[in-house]
Amino acid sequence: MNTNDDHGELLHPLRDIDATDSPPPRYDLTLAMRHGDSIRRRRMSIGALAAIVVVGAAIGIPLGLPSPHQAGPAPSTPVPSPSPSASVPPSSLPVPLITSAAELPLANCTVTNLTAPAAAGVFSTWGGGHIDPTGRYLATSLFKPIARQHPEFIPAQPLLVDLWTGRMTLIPVAEGKVDGVNAGGVVIGHSGANATGWVYRNGNVTPLLKFHGVAGTPYAINARGDIVGQVTAANEPAVIWPADHPGTVRALLPAGVVARTITDSGVIGGSIGDPEHPRPYIGDGKGTGHTLSTGATDARGQVYQIRGNYAVGWGFNNITKGFIPMVWNLATNSRTQYPRVGLVAIGADGTVVGATVPDSGVPGPYIGLIGRGGELERLPSGAADNLSVYVNDVSADGHTVFGLRQTSSSTSGPISQVGILWHC
Repeated sequence: MNTNDDHGELLHPLRDIDATDSPPPRYDLTLAMRHGDSIRRRRMSIGALAAIVVVGAAIGIPLGLPSPHQAGPAPSTPVPSPSPSASVPPSSLPVPLITSAAELPLANCTVTNLTAPAAAGVFSTWGGGHIDPTGRYLATSLFKPIARQHPEFIPAQPLLVDLWTGRMTLIPVAEGKVDGVNAGGVVIGHSGANATGWVYRNGNVTPLLKFHGVAGTPYAINARGDIVGQVTAANEPAVIWPADHPGTVRALLPAGVVARTITDSGVIGGSIGDPEHPRPYIGDGKGTGHTLSTGATDARGQVYQIRGNYAVGWGFNNITKGFIPMVWNLATNSRTQYPRVGLVAIGADGTVVGATVPDSGVPGPYIGLIGRGGELERLPSGAADNLSVYVNDVSADGHTVFGLRQTSSSTSGPISQVGILWHC
């Protein structure tokens, strides 16, 4: 599963590369918040993620949510080997453009608005978040309404929501942002401007062990509790905090790998190579793995999340300028390309979610999206169409989606957002 983090997971443009050649942003934070976070994050690789999550003390508030599908996460498979005989769609085909929201059909999804618990006080604005594969737990970050001109570091309060019972729990840290949650309700996150990692389990927060004396930031956690992340040091090695060896941390192999997601069987996904020219990669973290084909002459790309046999990320196209959202079927080695939007998460059935991006050609506010088989639908906003919607994560069955909606279309005042839960 993914932390995404990057903080939505936020994927920041590469230095020295035209903006149209940059990967899509991950919608774990508001557009305004990306600037400050990117200063710290973009060293970590192309489109470095920075998932934002919230913390505090336990309270119980019923949300009146729809009944969840109580299916467990789909099993993950060992690292698939590329099949030379598999059919890989060529990257020489033009990618369709979306020119208006009206041309997309409206998805058949119900909308539930999520508001911050009273105990959060002034931390009333919802930031990015993560859903565990079962669709039960949501981990998110709460912020004060964010000024358009804001400091580089913005404090947050992490929050864990049990979507089946409606209970909201403020994670007990003085300040922190969420990076992921698993099916057991274990939350990972980081605190401070140096992004020091921690894990919240059974009501307690424990700092993640430092790697050679240097703190690391977690990116993803799987069902058994393995955590992958990145060390905030000069060489920035990717690391794993293994669940079967608590209190230890080791570097992931091969050197140069960046892990953004880890499946329940231990398969990692992310990128490898020069941080400014990464290639999409999956492997076991012990040195065995391979890059994924994008079908393009320019091999750059990245994997954001793996669920079941599907991985979502981005690559390039031989005709269309800039990044293209891609879904890889790891069992068949086939690849699906989508219009140029920001797809950030995937279900075990191949359902993808995301939103439009500034250069996607769609005028107006950001639009939440859900897709299957290369076709996209518009997620209902539950409010006026002039309010931007950002999408963060989806459950393994593809039915529960989490995102954010701005509460005002004003471009002058502070940014305020509510959480949105879609049941599709």
